Amino acid sequence: MENTTTDNSAASLVPLLRYLKAAAHDVGFMDVVDWACSELDGYRTEPPPYRRVIGTPFGFNPLNGWIPVFMEDRIRLRQFGVHHLRQPISAIEAAVCAGESGKAQVHFSANDIEEINAAAGTHYSQIATTIDSRALKSLLRSVESLARRWEHQAASPVGLPRGVIPFKGEHHSITYRPSQH
Repeated sequence: MENTTTDNSAASLVPLLRYLKAAAHDVGFMDVVDWACSELDGYRTEPPPYRRVIGTPFGFNPLNGWIPVFMEDRIRLRQFGVHHLRQPISAIEAAVCAGESGKAQVHFSANDIEEINAAAGTHYSQIATTIDSRALKSLLRSVESLARRWEHQAASPVGLPRGVIPFKGEHHSITYRPSQH
């Protein structure tokens, strides 16, 4: 397997995750296959805690560009800045590469924009959370670390032990139970 590192913005975790998905499938590690698929294709359900990032909501003003959203309720404003990223890993890598001045943006849905505008008393047509790209790089390092640990387990010369194999990553755990044939 080629060396993949998130310190090099040109390197991608996609090949590592594809390899891991195939290797895990070969040894019956179906929870790992599901996790790798979710990282590759995006999460349809609630993503793991390591995909939680915090940023600052900005609204687009046609005259002044992106400006911070202000709200009297600071707690609610902070809640709007928290995102559980569901995007495929390739989209997160692209956001890190495209980020200007070390920042990346996560755009809100139309429903969220409507809710934020109502709470802030504004009329922005576009609202995005600006996230420090270091948070996204940390997310990428977490995914790489989890994938490398699974890769090591799947490639072990003694094979996978029988029974339950607990695997704990950063704030995330998956348990493998071999299928009964």
